Amino acid sequence: MYTIGVDVGGTYTDLVATDQSGRTVFAKSPSTPADQSVGVMAGLEELARRLGVTRAAMLAATDRLVHGTTVATNALLERKGAKVALLTTEGHRDVVEMREGLKPARYDLRSRGTSGSGGGVRRS
Repeated sequence: MYTIGVDVGGTYTDLVATDQSGRTVFAKSPSTPADQSVGVMAGLEELARRLGVTRAAMLAATDRLVHGTTVATNALLERKGAKVALLTTEGHRDVVEMREGLKPARYDLRSRGTSGSGGGVRRS
């Protein structure tokens, strides 16, 4: 059985597969912003090739597939994309400033993030 991880980024889609013995195989494919599934499927094809099986056989033997993306995080940090609003539950208005995934000490609630986040944040 395989566990597969997929991370769709702005330029590349990264994939990793681990089997029951601990063997780990990596693959990369160009991301396809117009239709992210195209880059994911190409990456899965490359991952299967590196494992020496077909994509169908690899997926049939997969018990967990985890997907993540940094596309939204990158758009926020680069201030690209549509203007949006963020509504949060009371007491969580600092979620953008916290940027949990980008802090050196991610679980340290006293750790300060680097500058550049939360531009234009309006609090009411």
